[in-house]
Amino acid sequence: MELIETKLDQLQDKVVDLVSLVKSQVQKSKEALLNKNEDLANAVILADEEVDETDVKINQNCEQILALFNPVAIDLRLILTSIKISLSLERIGDHAEGICYSFKEIPGDFDPKYLEAFRIAEMFETAELMLEDFSQALKNKDLKLAKSIYKKDRFLNKAYAKSVKTAAKLIKQDIAEVKTILQLLSVVRKIERMGDLTKNMSLEVIFHLTGKFPKRKPKGKKKNPSE
Repeated sequence: MELIETKLDQLQDKVVDLVSLVKSQVQKSKEALLNKNEDLANAVILADEEVDETDVKINQNCEQILALFNPVAIDLRLILTSIKISLSLERIGDHAEGICYSFKEIPGDFDPKYLEAFRIAEMFETAELMLEDFSQALKNKDLKLAKSIYKKDRFLNKAYAKSVKTAAKLIKQDIAEVKTILQLLSVVRKIERMGDLTKNMSLEVIFHLTGKFPKRKPKGKKKNPSE
């Protein structure tokens, strides 16, 4: 095996390791919030440094391969997608950390009904499933699985779209819980962003495997308000 192939294999292994680390961060942030576990939230916050360091190492490896081997075609695409995927994973890790900070800001023993109102458990489950599908698509070079991921993102988008109205309704019902409600609204936004970033990573896998991004479906022509 040529040296560049060895280096590329090592690079892929590091990206897969970062996926596993970030998946663990997301899972723990979910458990910290749903189970009101502050110790677990603190563990997620502390582990974010490891996510950042792994992201830096991946970028350094990519720079080294580019400098030493001047790769082209699919090898070059692997490096470019690895850089973008690593950045997205680091940002997902930041959102998991942010969820834990939001949880720590919620005063007292908040009522689980607010979690249910925002459908936070369902949103977490969808985000975790998307990450797992991405992980498998990346490891197995599974184009079909990569393409299926952005369909799952629709649920997160819809849940987030409804969340502002949900928050307004809850605040109207109990103004004393406004801080709790606003912090959970922030959590909803962070989970939705996790989904967007995972969807973007799936597109990078498609680009790596095919050399092009999927075409976006044209949106329907908007009606003239005067018509």
